[in-house]
Amino acid sequence: MEKQRFAELLVNVMQTQTGREFIYELLDTMEVHVPNYVVGRQSVMGYEIGRRSVGEELLRMLRDDTEEGLQLELLMRQEARDRPKEKHKDEFYDQFEGGNV
Repeated sequence: MEKQRFAELLVNVMQTQTGREFIYELLDTMEVHVPNYVVGRQSVMGYEIGRRSVGEELLRMLRDDTEEGLQLELLMRQEARDRPKEKHKDEFYDQFEGGNV
């Protein structure tokens, strides 16, 4: 598939709120927003960097290869910030909630 057609498809996905949520979660899964350094484990680091580079390429295409991509990216980030966050709990510490030890 040529890059311009892929960029058009990406914009079509980003036109809907559900599509923007999907792309945001995909980028989050690829850990685009966090550094990927694993000390002493080059094979793991290579995998993480490779996964992250796919997400970075999606963002680059959205920003550089489309007219409205940056606006859609900003909207995606605003919507993600406004979504209620699930409170992540560590199972070990859950047993201490409410003073019950």
